[in-house]
Amino acid sequence: MSLNDTIEGLEESNAIEMKFVKNFKAGLNSIADGMMEECLNRKGVLKELKDKLQPEIPATVAAINSSEKAGVIGWMELYIRLCEDAIAEIKGEDDLEKERAEKEHSREIHAIETTLQKRAEQRSRVENMRETLERLCDPESSIREELWKFSKDELTCVRKEEEALENQIARCEERFLRRTSGAEKESMKRTKRMKRYKRVVQHVKKHAENEGIILGAV
Repeated sequence: MSLNDTIEGLEESNAIEMKFVKNFKAGLNSIADGMMEECLNRKGVLKELKDKLQPEIPATVAAINSSEKAGVIGWMELYIRLCEDAIAEIKGEDDLEKERAEKEHSREIHAIETTLQKRAEQRSRVENMRETLERLCDPESSIREELWKFSKDELTCVRKEEEALENQIARCEERFLRRTSGAEKESMKRTKRMKRYKRVVQHVKKHAENEGIILGAV
């Protein structure tokens, strides 16, 4: 075999080996690509599973920075505080109206009862005067008749005043009942207002909770 034949044989053998290596490389690349695709698919599935397991962060909160979040917390706390101040004020009005009505009623009754007590003392004095006339004054005396008539008229006047004062007490009680009845109606209106304010406060707090916002001591 000549040298030329030997070289040609080696070239042919080398070409066959190169073809084999190329085919082998192509096969390895195909296998590697398949393995890589499986890894990528597995990564996507694991990420999706991880996202489902983690607590969801509200977009509105995640999107704002710390300064904006502080502003949101600030206005919520201020709004709640204003509502609670309004609730306290409305309740105070209710208590004040009730106290005012009771004080006025008590003052009127006390004034009437004080006057009644004075009229009772006057009546007692007039009755004592009449008793004194009956026991000590001469029935035939001209002054006795005059004093008797005076005491009778005075006693009649005192009794009329007592009757009028008793009627005033009854009217005072009626006024108090009307006022308390009206106050109860106003109280019902104020109660409805308080309930509305309380619902607003609960709504704001619930909204903050849903948004993941932690409010201070409000």
